Amino acid sequence: MENKAGKVDIAMGASRTEDRENYAYFTKPYRLETVKLFVKNGQAQNIKLNTLADLSNSPYLIGVEGGYYYGKEYQELIKRSDFKANISEVIDIEQNVTLLLEGNLDGFLVDPITMKAFVKKYNMQGLFEQHAVEIYSADIYIMLSKESSDESLVKKINQSIKTLKDNGTLQAINRSWSQLQKSD
Repeated sequence: MENKAGKVDIAMGASRTEDRENYAYFTKPYRLETVKLFVKNGQAQNIKLNTLADLSNSPYLIGVEGGYYYGKEYQELIKRSDFKANISEVIDIEQNVTLLLEGNLDGFLVDPITMKAFVKKYNMQGLFEQHAVEIYSADIYIMLSKESSDESLVKKINQSIKTLKDNGTLQAINRSWSQLQKSD
């Protein structure tokens, strides 16, 4: 990862993991991230998954982005060959969308806000829907490289987050993003 090597000073929207804490500082959380399974429109009811673990030994192939964090359950499941056999790792959302539309994937994991922005940018309304299976939801942070940053910068950012929370600006921003996620 570029942040690990100090080539990227800061990363927005980062999940806090034990491994990342070895090479990065984390601010206070500033929003909640959710990851969902997206499928072709009209196909959610045909994909019989009640939990992420149900993907093991299923007939489904699900796309993920390399380097992305999908939660502790995913981290444990991906160690198992019966689960990993149903995962296709690519570089970005564009590849997952292409593979899904070409029929090479049954779905892919992505933050609904990211998906909504992608759909809007490429005018792809009506092509996708969320599956009901729960994947992951947790606090999200700003991550700073320990190679190129120091804790004083983290303190300044934390103070800014606190100020934005206290004056309602952060809640307003998060609310607008939530509305983007809910609207079609």
